[in-house]
Amino acid sequence: MSENSEFEDNIAMGCIAAISVFGLISNGLSFYLTRTRSRFRNAFGILCSSFLICNLQAIIVLLTWCTIVLSLKSPILSSPELFSVRLVGVILNGAWFGSILMHFLTAINRFFAFVYATRYNQLWSETRTFKIAIIFWTISMVYCTHHLYENCSLLFNYGSKYRWLHHTSYHGQICARIDAIVSVALIVAMACTDFITLLKIIAYHRTMRRNTTESTTVSVINEKEVLFFKQVIMRN
Repeated sequence: MSENSEFEDNIAMGCIAAISVFGLISNGLSFYLTRTRSRFRNAFGILCSSFLICNLQAIIVLLTWCTIVLSLKSPILSSPELFSVRLVGVILNGAWFGSILMHFLTAINRFFAFVYATRYNQLWSETRTFKIAIIFWTISMVYCTHHLYENCSLLFNYGSKYRWLHHTSYHGQICARIDAIVSVALIVAMACTDFITLLKIIAYHRTMRRNTTESTTVSVINEKEVLFFKQVIMRN
């Protein structure tokens, strides 16, 4: 693979910087709102903040490391030889899986908030939710420690491709497939949970609409009966 030119490196760095700044501003502003608005001072707000922290972690690592690699242009920074290089991949991918897990927890939280509304505050207290968020973030980081193994490392600009890629070794490709399967499985589980919650909400609204219609019909019948009774009395 031929080396990238200075112009190509500058374009890549500019694109990374622009996207990262946008991500930092949007996620940072959202995090500020979730921490300052009273409506987010609950379990849902904690999960939203945790998700945003994972996003910010990934963006900061991506921006910092990509800038270093493209500025110094040292081949060793795109190879798995150094432990510090492999550690960057762990932190970045850990943030990715942490973000997905927080999304999944948020989906479960919304399901419980609607289906088990009477027990929601007991099941999802702020303290318990905070502990759950820390545990799941830790799980995501521990899961990604396999990138510390040289043949399973996650590297930026490996082969001068301006991408984060797993090592091309046999073990690296296995790790890449496992990461993809785990990511898809979590996203599908999250989508299914959200879909079930949506069905519950639709069924609830239909029931409420039916009950409202029946109540209105009964009220109209009662009003007619009262009117008829008054007319009978007046005639007599």
